[in-house]
Amino acid sequence: MQSKYIYAGTRAKTLEQELLTDTQREVLLGAKTMDEFFAGLQDTFLAPYLARESGDLSTALEEAVTDAKQLLEQIAPEPELLNVLWLKYDFYNLKAAIKGTIAGLSYDEIKENCYKTGIYDADRLLQAYQSDRIGVLDSRLGRANTEAQTYNRIADIDLILNLHYLISIREVAFKTGNLFVRSYIILLIDLFNLKAALRTKAFQKTPIRDMFINGGTFHKHELEDAETVLDQFHRIGGPAIWKDAIEEYRKNGSFTQIEKISENYIAAWLRDQSYEIFSAAPLFAYFTARKNNVQQIRAIHVSKAANLPEHDTRATLRNLYSSL
Repeated sequence: MQSKYIYAGTRAKTLEQELLTDTQREVLLGAKTMDEFFAGLQDTFLAPYLARESGDLSTALEEAVTDAKQLLEQIAPEPELLNVLWLKYDFYNLKAAIKGTIAGLSYDEIKENCYKTGIYDADRLLQAYQSDRIGVLDSRLGRANTEAQTYNRIADIDLILNLHYLISIREVAFKTGNLFVRSYIILLIDLFNLKAALRTKAFQKTPIRDMFINGGTFHKHELEDAETVLDQFHRIGGPAIWKDAIEEYRKNGSFTQIEKISENYIAAWLRDQSYEIFSAAPLFAYFTARKNNVQQIRAIHVSKAANLPEHDTRATLRNLYSSL
């Protein structure tokens, strides 16, 4: 019975009150100096973390996300469902390991690019990768790594790892029978199929295997050419939200706005779903929102440190989207 989620769902909805408000975001964006920026952070959920970490912003941001993960695992009646969220960061960390190795980065440099919110500790994952035992750690990561190693282009490696992540969580969805988790994964698969089809059409000269994932609402024959793919985006959220992104793609081949709209739509969809407190939706929505808050604060800080004008900082936030 979904009523088992009433405590966890209600708790997660309550936690949303700690998220960054529009007013708090505006204070951070409008800060004229770094002192003003950090003063503004004292009125946000990050204040206790900054106090705990003696003002170290990077560590405070990491701890804010790690704490959110640990809390959700404690209150979730089915914590294994949350692996759908955590596994994303294991695949991201594997991606960091592969790309860092190609770039000749040191172990410590690669680790700096890893998240702490995966199922596996970043050190454990990186050590397994470097000792060629990633498949022993996790067969799903092992299969992804084996295939990714056959490609040289970073964009292809990204696509392969994203594909294996979605195949992995699709298995979770079918095993659990949880309606919300199934709907969430179907949405992710649909967006991946659209974007992957568009990217493979854009780079037709690059040999790459079939990137279509079964389990979504699209059929493969509906994504045969770029214009057909672009026409299919309207099935997710309606044509209005994609209009500018598609025009940008047609004009200069840029995927930036398509990626941004995809992430915005996922966040908005989760927010709408989160009103159903008898499901896992509020937990997924809260973690996604907390993660987005952390990304926004980090982006504003980087812009302030680089002395970028406020309108450039706002443009950075508009273009901000997830790494996976």
